[in-house]
Amino acid sequence: MESKILQIVDPEIQLFAQSAVKRFCDGPHMLRADIIHEKQWQLAPIETGLHIDDALAEKLIGIASLSKITTIYAIETEGLNVPFGFEVPLTREGFDQFNYQCAGFNYLLVPRSEAFALLCSTDDYLLFAAPENLMKIGFPEGLEKMIAAFVETYASDKELWGPTGIANFERVVEYCRKAEKTGQV
Repeated sequence: MESKILQIVDPEIQLFAQSAVKRFCDGPHMLRADIIHEKQWQLAPIETGLHIDDALAEKLIGIASLSKITTIYAIETEGLNVPFGFEVPLTREGFDQFNYQCAGFNYLLVPRSEAFALLCSTDDYLLFAAPENLMKIGFPEGLEKMIAAFVETYASDKELWGPTGIANFERVVEYCRKAEKTGQV
């Protein structure tokens, strides 16, 4: 399989990508709580300095292979003057190229089937949303342990993150807990 990311140029895929951002994103840094609730998905925060590190890449590749997904679309969420979107093959090389090309920008990653969504934020966290069965495949530790690990990461070094960073991470945790349960935040 080709492992090179390609800019989205197909008009049909561009329309899908534009509508995916509108449907899934609540601004450039959040996924829409009503969609998470409507789809009965779980929403998990992941702390990372990279968009997709090797461990997360392996988890996404595993989830995608069970869902017979080979390509994911990475779509810029802010309307900046950067490449709007890419077709990213679900390989370590594909994710490495995505990190290189898209670091420093907020991107939504979603397969055409919309089996799951991953929001890559420039604020040192990601939001992964998926049905419980896919969440269990990629993250068998469970949602509460993922949230606890996220909290432990930022709470362990309050000096590094500062009051603004801590408040942002706490907002993300609250958002994840409320979005799934109520669809409102």
